[in-house]
Amino acid sequence: MATVGFKVESPYVKREERKHHASDLKYQKFLDTVSGEASKRKTINVALFGVGRAGGIHLGNLKAHSNINLSYVVESDRSKWDQIQSACGSGTKIHHPDQTKRHVVGSRA
Repeated sequence: MATVGFKVESPYVKREERKHHASDLKYQKFLDTVSGEASKRKTINVALFGVGRAGGIHLGNLKAHSNINLSYVVESDRSKWDQIQSACGSGTKIHHPDQTKRHVVGSRA
């Protein structure tokens, strides 16, 4: 596993405030696309697979945007489930990878 070598938590996990350099035009374009009045934005439902070191960063980034609804988190380590649920709220469903096909794919039927 690639994340075993990291002994400390990523410094990006618990950052509430997002900053970028003024020269980062690509990120600014992204912010302009997803930002705006809430009534004009469409909510995007997403699933996050794995909440390791990188997944924790992605989780923080997803929760930072008001137009993204984190519908599902798939995580094999059940000891992380309570922490994930408290970060995401009751609207997010957490599943083990063995349950994913039945719940995520099956929900479209």
